[in-house]
Amino acid sequence: MSYQRISRWLVSLVLVVSLFSVVRSSFARTRNQIIKEYGENLLVNGDFEYGLKGWDSNFAEVEKSIKKSGSFCIKLEDKSSTERMWLRYFLPELAGYLNSGKEIYAEAWYYIDKEPENEKFGISALGMGPSYDFHISLLPNRKIKIHAYSGKGWVDYIAQYQYPLREWFKLGILYNKQNLLMKVYFNDKYIGRYLQNFMKKDCPSTIGLGGTYPDDNRGTIYVDNAYCGMREPPKLETFTIEAENYTRFDEESIALPRIFERKSASGGKGACVRRSDVGEPTWLEYDFEIKQDSLYELYVVAGGNNCSQAGYISIDGGEEVLVEDNNCKEDEFVSYLVGVVKLEKGKHTIRIRHCEKEGYSNTFGIDKIELRRLEEDIEPTISTGQVAY
Repeated sequence: MSYQRISRWLVSLVLVVSLFSVVRSSFARTRNQIIKEYGENLLVNGDFEYGLKGWDSNFAEVEKSIKKSGSFCIKLEDKSSTERMWLRYFLPELAGYLNSGKEIYAEAWYYIDKEPENEKFGISALGMGPSYDFHISLLPNRKIKIHAYSGKGWVDYIAQYQYPLREWFKLGILYNKQNLLMKVYFNDKYIGRYLQNFMKKDCPSTIGLGGTYPDDNRGTIYVDNAYCGMREPPKLETFTIEAENYTRFDEESIALPRIFERKSASGGKGACVRRSDVGEPTWLEYDFEIKQDSLYELYVVAGGNNCSQAGYISIDGGEEVLVEDNNCKEDEFVSYLVGVVKLEKGKHTIRIRHCEKEGYSNTFGIDKIELRRLEEDIEPTISTGQVAY
């Protein structure tokens, strides 16, 4: 290949890569589209046109040379070995919105020109919580880490997507307290969902945009165009199965399934599976029919127990998924996301059985099961069996 042909080929490659970068960044929705869905910005001065007014910060300063739009962005640079940087906004009214059933959405644009050095913590970006319980971290090698609190301990996930260098990109989070579900977005592309409880009993009251941890961690990021809004959860097709309406049960037990009454349960009733040494059914099965091929979120609403409890859930003899309920309140029930499942049109069976693990109650109480059809085209997280039980 001649030198001229090689040069033309390299120029073409650069143009293709540049075009890909532009398309990747422009994929994100406009602010007007976001406002139409989630309402006006709850963050006063979210575009930083008034500098840091209204924000709580450390090691933050106004930057003019690198900005997403407008006149300014915020540069967060931690050079200290004894202190931490942060940028956060207090929103005490978030608790009321979440408790009323609203979903809270937050987003911000980021620019990073040098990968952080800390392999474990990186630089914290967008987050939510009274204590920054949930946040997205930017790690070396352009990795994106999701840091969540399950209610029992910290859990970390590495996303399949990488952040770009020297290019603006957007991170977003959507939280639904009723389901303890946090969804994460990269340039408005859905990249994952995570069980998110909070360390304190109150709801999140802070939107965090950046920070470092621990004290000797260092790094630099730029932040712009922060937003927070809310909406009513969309009404998607939902199948509900009441726990007391089981199809069959473990007949090796010496008793019938226990049906309990709780005022807060759907219809005032629920059912439970028991540990094998109790003598009552260890599993219950529920038959149901799907009208069309689709992706569904599978939820189990569990509770009615003053102790930690857990059970396994599976579909059509497939993979068992452990669901833990650590709420420990006899007259309260929590909706837990089991995972995403792809179901074909036809009949299916859900089985719920006791976990048989130490440290949990000998009872796993269930109020109901829900299947919610998804619009997103994502990979299933639950494997089903080939046939019903």
